[in-house]
Amino acid sequence: MHLKRSLIRVRTLAALGAACAALGCTLTHSLDDLKGGPLSSAGSGGASSGAQGGIAGAAGGNDSDAGGAAAAGASSIAGAAGDVGDGSTALTIISPTDSVGWESVSVQFSQAMDPSTVTALTTGTLCGKTTLQLSLDSFTTCVLMTGAPTWNSDGTIVTFTPAAPLKVGNGNTYTLRVTQGAKTPSGETLAKPYEATVSALYSHTVDLSQTMPFLEQEARDTSTLSQYTLYLAWDADNLYLGMAGDNINSSTNAPNTVFVAYFGGTPGAMSGMTIGSQTATLDFPARYGIQWLGDQANKLVLMGNATGMPGAWDSNPLPDQDRQRTDNLIKIKVPLSAIGNPKPSLNFASGLIYTAPTPSTYATTPPIGAFSGSSHLVLDLTGHTLPKDSPPF
Repeated sequence: MHLKRSLIRVRTLAALGAACAALGCTLTHSLDDLKGGPLSSAGSGGASSGAQGGIAGAAGGNDSDAGGAAAAGASSIAGAAGDVGDGSTALTIISPTDSVGWESVSVQFSQAMDPSTVTALTTGTLCGKTTLQLSLDSFTTCVLMTGAPTWNSDGTIVTFTPAAPLKVGNGNTYTLRVTQGAKTPSGETLAKPYEATVSALYSHTVDLSQTMPFLEQEARDTSTLSQYTLYLAWDADNLYLGMAGDNINSSTNAPNTVFVAYFGGTPGAMSGMTIGSQTATLDFPARYGIQWLGDQANKLVLMGNATGMPGAWDSNPLPDQDRQRTDNLIKIKVPLSAIGNPKPSLNFASGLIYTAPTPSTYATTPPIGAFSGSSHLVLDLTGHTLPKDSPPF
């Protein structure tokens, strides 16, 4: 008998078995074969939206769609939508959702993984031979990683380190792919290859004990361009500052040199601390400031202005470990908790003050107007902007 082509909607394994029996066929696959491509009460695959974005299921159909996944959010989380039928949940990728680290790339799985199956490029530039791939050019080439990855204690989060920091901002959008070659110890795989568009989130923990701990992406020009450079960096807990220049370690000038930086907040003052005869005029309310005092054994002092009144600055010495000096570079760590946890952004200005014999202000950042009331930087403490690209206002 010739059977005309028809569409059979499969809703349960029992229904599938009954349909097959009616046609005189035999089911030869076990339920385990369905892992990674689960059936649900709405049919095989389809899409459902999650809090962080779309959850991509196995290819297939349901009552309203012939298959595939629709993302609903910043990016999609690839995996299975729902239950495989025996109470266990199919392997999914939980993160990242919209960004990866500037100096590291981490992926979190919903189950412990077999580490030998999660690999990234460590030689060359060609994609395709690893299960984790990161590319800036649609996988023509992939980002080179260095060394073996690290895993968290339960084997669900893997972290790779790029051979060079990832590009941040200016439209630098990466594509992250994890193939079905990444498996759990029992051999379970993703329902389909995971792919997400991601960008790099800047964060850098600076080790003050290093001779030069700052990177070129963290250098800022000052008003004295040829002689002094300001460095800025931050992570989730600290702001790091560096100032390099001749007067930092000069036996003649260092005792009369003061590095000053101001941080925005309210209430705050529009004029800075008077040092010698020099007083900064700011174009933002500064709640906190720091002084590095070259004439007091390189003392580092945190200043606060709780009233917003000019001259109403009090002082509190910061711990010795929060500042180091190597030759002509002073390196400073300022806990964000000490300046009011200013997230997501921070207004900032800095400079050097020479107190004697002829008082002067110089090496200011931004170069134009930082201490004369017409300019400051805005630091993006939780975003995708490098310190060197922090805009002046």
